[in-house]
Amino acid sequence: RVHRQGRAQAYLKAYLKEIEQESLILDGQEIYRLNARKLIDFHLREWIKRRRQEARVRRATEFIVKGAKTFLVTRRIFSMQNNLEGGGDNLCMYFPERVAWGALVCINVAHRIVGLP
Repeated sequence: RVHRQGRAQAYLKAYLKEIEQESLILDGQEIYRLNARKLIDFHLREWIKRRRQEARVRRATEFIVKGAKTFLVTRRIFSMQNNLEGGGDNLCMYFPERVAWGALVCINVAHRIVGLP
């Protein structure tokens, strides 16, 4: 069996030399190196993919946190500007003229629901 394999290998080498494709002959070490290179490439691609996913998650988290902070600061400034934190008699809210009528209607409906004049 080994003898046949040697003859087949010799024939294959001779044939590849004839057609000038000697580079197709690979020995065990070259095959081992190629497989190792493929394995390294695979793990490197997986590592890069994982790092990109982590970066996407980090950016999304930063975006959500920035939105939440903006909302809280805007709400606090709005409350301070309109004296909503103190309550009492000085409670006032300002609406743009284009929506003032709708706001008054909503406030009057809310007053009727809770029983205020």
